[in-house]
Amino acid sequence: MLRLKFDPKLDFQIDSINSVVDLFKGQPKKPFDYTFQIFPNLLDLPNERIFENLQDIQKKNGLPLSTTDDLKETYNFTVEMETGTGKTYVYLRTILELNQKYGWTKFIIVVPSG
Repeated sequence: MLRLKFDPKLDFQIDSINSVVDLFKGQPKKPFDYTFQIFPNLLDLPNERIFENLQDIQKKNGLPLSTTDDLKETYNFTVEMETGTGKTYVYLRTILELNQKYGWTKFIIVVPSG
């Protein structure tokens, strides 16, 4: 079995990772049987719970609180970091944490260019 070990880097990186993972607090972990699957990651949380999680994270990080109008059912959460702050580490570690905590296996990272 392949095992990855990440050594903690900087506090703000860990805070970013935890913020993404905590958005889905309450999501049950889905078992994964290591066979080819064509199904997307399933989200079993009601909108209200995701909204509560979002506001908890915003309060914790001293950010303005979103309103219910800001949260659409097709979620679009982003991780935005300055150049040289460890985005690649944060993205990979976030994927690992989401897999371990919720059993998710499919991820897309979009990197703008130009």
